[in-house]
Amino acid sequence: MQGLGLLINMMEHSKQNILTLIELETEPCHESQDSSHASSEIECRRHVNSVEALMQLFTVREQMARNTEEMTAGLTEGTSL
Repeated sequence: MQGLGLLINMMEHSKQNILTLIELETEPCHESQDSSHASSEIECRRHVNSVEALMQLFTVREQMARNTEEMTAGLTEGTSL
């Protein structure tokens, strides 16, 4: 999450940084390339727009958080006193 805060701070007041981010291409995050975590909507390509890569990362992390929450809820329901 610190990286997201830093990215927001870098983009907030700099039009040049915003343009650079929009034009930049990168490889998709490793987590989105893992077929066991990636949703079928995420397309694995060689290079993607940096904004698209950030959206993929957010989607993958959100799904991982939901899965963890479901597992935790299942564990706590099974161990009620």
